[in-house]
Amino acid sequence: MASGAKVTFRVDKSIIDPPGIFQACLHGSNDYRISIENAQTLVRRFSTAPLNGVIIDYSGCTLGHTMQQYSDIAATFGDGLPDGLPFAYVFNEKQVAHVLFMTRLLTGKSLQARAFPSMEEAHAWIIPAAGLYRENREQAA
Repeated sequence: MASGAKVTFRVDKSIIDPPGIFQACLHGSNDYRISIENAQTLVRRFSTAPLNGVIIDYSGCTLGHTMQQYSDIAATFGDGLPDGLPFAYVFNEKQVAHVLFMTRLLTGKSLQARAFPSMEEAHAWIIPAAGLYRENREQAA
């Protein structure tokens, strides 16, 4: 990269349907402001178009959040997303501590949170978990 070139950030979003899983792949330098805005946007999306799971792939980005900032993001997700929702993180080797802390926080907020070193492993867990979550939600309705 040329000296002085700006590192950009982008999120590639998609839906895995069925069973209705929101997937976000993050690229570039991710800061707290971006994370909290994305968490709030995702919570709003779930309030208008309920889905059955979330995957956030951090493996292509850099993270620099404080512990308090992670707690704030987890509180946004935990307070705004339905209890029991499957929530998967994909991470790279430099992010193990970050995602383990987040999954612990999210589990404490009643989400089914797990962390995976690859998208394939995340899909292997979340697709059946989201299908079961959807079945349970439909039976309760």
